[in-house]
Amino acid sequence: MVKYINGDVFAILNEKSNLPVILAHSCNCFGSWGGGIAFALKQKFPSSYTLYRDYCVRFQDKPQELLGKCLLLPVSKTDPGFTSAVGDKFLIACLFTSASGGKEEILKYTDVSLTHLGKIIQYKKSEIGVPSVDDILQYIKTDAVPIYMPKINSGIFGVPWPNTEKILENHDDLKFIVYSI
Repeated sequence: MVKYINGDVFAILNEKSNLPVILAHSCNCFGSWGGGIAFALKQKFPSSYTLYRDYCVRFQDKPQELLGKCLLLPVSKTDPGFTSAVGDKFLIACLFTSASGGKEEILKYTDVSLTHLGKIIQYKKSEIGVPSVDDILQYIKTDAVPIYMPKINSGIFGVPWPNTEKILENHDDLKFIVYSI
């Protein structure tokens, strides 16, 4: 299911929640959040960016191995974007979709990384993430926890949104709330 909201995706940080709040974005495999939503996340949650960058460094000789994976990142109370409404239940889902490939490759790995995210939610185990993430995942009472996102892939990666939207619609095990400005 894909639901649309007109507004700033970061508004979710001010809504009280007892469930994990997962914000997904497409990212590269090189440890760079240099533009778009990734840059905004880097500014708001530098601790999460550091975890992402350090994780990517481990694959610097073989970044393609990250393609199709999802890395869930916690935030820190010291991050400028931290809010008490969501608190430490806010997670950033990095969907590894690009290692200098074209639009078709990005779409392929968007699909694979969303499948990986679905498994993480289903089994409440992050596989490649940070141990504290697994603790947060235990708050999920249903597999239908919403995944918040902007129109991923359509900015810097240049993928037409309807192509990504089709992939989201095929993941009927996940509930997406897409923000657009």
